[in-house]
Parts: sequence; C-alpha cells; structure tokens
Amino acid sequence: MKKIQSIPMARVLGESGIIVVSILLAFWIDAWWDGRQDRGQERQLLAQIQAESESNRELFAQYRQHHSEIIEAAGRLLDRTGPGATIKEHDIAEVRRDLEIVSDFWTVEPSVGVISSALQSGQLQLIRSQPLRIEVAKWGAFLDDLRSEEASQQRFGKDVFLEYWYVNAPLRNIWPVEDLGRSEFPVDLETILRDRLFENLLHAKVLGERAVLDDYQDIELSTANLIRMTTE
Repeated sequence: MKKIQSIPMARVLGESGIIVVSILLAFWIDAWWDGRQDRGQERQLLAQIQAESESNRELFAQYRQHHSEIIEAAGRLLDRTGPGATIKEHDIAEVRRDLEIVSDFWTVEPSVGVISSALQSGQLQLIRSQPLRIEVAKWGAFLDDLRSEEASQQRFGKDVFLEYWYVNAPLRNIWPVEDLGRSEFPVDLETILRDRLFENLLHAKVLGERAVLDDYQDIELSTANLIRMTTE
C-alpha cells in the first residue's frame, strides 16, 4: 500500500491564488472590453445627436421666423381695423399680402430618428453624463408641447380663420389663386377691416402664435444645450 504524500499548504494556497487571480483577470478583461465597446457606442451616439440637433436648430429658426411673420402681419392688420377703417389704393397690395400671411399655418417636422431611437431602445443609458440624458428627455417633452401648440393653431386656421373667409369673402378676391384669377364679385376690404369679428380673430391668432413662439424658445434652448453638451 502506497503512502499518500501530503501537499504543502503553501502550494495549495499558491495554486488557489493563481486560479482566483486568473478568474478575476478574465472578468476584468471582459469588463474592460465591454466598457471599451460601450464608450465607442457612446461616442457614436453623441456624434449622431449632435448632427441631428444641428440640423434641427436651423429648421427651428426657419419655422420660428414664419410664426413671427404671422404675428407681424396680424399686427399691421390690427393697426388698420376699427369702425372707421379705410384703405388707400397704394395700400391694397400690402393688406392682401398680410391677409394671406395670417391665414397660413405652419407645422414643423424636425429630425427625431436618433433621439427617438435612443429613448425607446434604452441606448440612452450608454451616455455617462446624467445631465445630458436628462436634457435629451426634456427635448422630447418640449417637442411634444410644440407639436400640440402648432396643431392647435392649425385647427384654428382651418376651422375658424379660413371658415371666416368662406362665409364672408371668396378667397380669390383676397389673394390670387393660380389659374383661377379673381372672383367676379368684388370684396370690400374696408368692410372686412371694420368687422369686429375679424378683429377678434386677429387678436386670437396673435395670442396663439405667441404661445407657439414660447414653445420654440424652449426647444431651441434645449437644442443648443444638446449641441454644447455633446461636444464637451
């Protein structure tokens, strides 16, 4: 019968330590590799958010200008309204142009693919900066508010403002329609400017457009923050 040789405790501890270190090293390498991949994905996501935000910033500025022009045109028309409103011959073209502007409505459609995908897929968690993650979420909320306000103005334009023209004057007499010319029935623009209902519609239009501009201010500030924070 062979005699069982005892293994020195130091050897046992040494080999066990090597095994533990090897396991820990493997975990560390996996974590390092995963972290490296995450950082690469984070850089790519930040670059995409920045590019999308740059594009949207230009679009928001353009559409905000449209809404500002509506307010300015409504203001000029309000200056002409009242019981004794009169229009000089050389002012008719400007009045018709302002009537066309205030009867229009705009709805912005920004690029949302990157931010929307990040919010829905959970990729937002790749961004280590908590303030940036919060700003991305805020941007989405600001866009919802803007869309809601613009949709409200669109309904007002279609259901209220244009309806006023359908009832009170052929649109072709206010501004030319391609291939149709003007209606055979003349429209007295002075009568429209003296109409208290039309004046009230202009005031309502201005209030609604100012609410839209407030929403543009919020989302443009948030967009600027995204551009700044993704480049820091």
